Amino acid sequence: MADKKRKYISGTWNGQPVTEAEMNAREAAQHKNRSPTEVGMDDYADKAKARMTGQATIVATPEDEEKKFQAKIRATPWFSEFKKKYGEEPNLSSSADYDYRKAVKGGAMPQRDKHDNDSYHWPSALPSGEMLKSKDHPTVWKEHYMRATGKNPDDDGVTEAEWKKTLKGHKKGGVIKSSASSRADGIAQRGKTRGKIL
Repeated sequence: MADKKRKYISGTWNGQPVTEAEMNAREAAQHKNRSPTEVGMDDYADKAKARMTGQATIVATPEDEEKKFQAKIRATPWFSEFKKKYGEEPNLSSSADYDYRKAVKGGAMPQRDKHDNDSYHWPSALPSGEMLKSKDHPTVWKEHYMRATGKNPDDDGVTEAEWKKTLKGHKKGGVIKSSASSRADGIAQRGKTRGKIL
């Protein structure tokens, strides 16, 4: 039987970092002149053992991660709806006022919003409370409203101007009145409204 192939240790091939594609290509080259029995009993067994013991890892490059992100977000109905509505693709750059990469990585997905003709909208934050909208996003105030009152401003018919007026009064010693914030269950304090679509 031919010599065993070199094992992958810590995501490397003989000390050099490799991507999954490179790993597969090198495996294919080594398997070219070997019988299925040799491959099945030797190479694949070694690789499986290495993976199970944590010795082998796949090196995911930033380029790989970006390709996965682009493929996933472009496959969403939100993306096609946006292009059809505005005649151009959404700004997915890192300088955008919404962190789409963090959203996708965190498992967030756009949902239909009854307050905007049932079109797709992304959540303002992750369930953990981590914000996805930047401070410059035009509707970031809605997430702050929800965290303070436990209610959706669209359900209440509250505008940004009205919210700012309320905040201004609160800074002068006023109180933000809300049935949710005054209830004993503390819905806003416990973050049950975080991550809702705004």
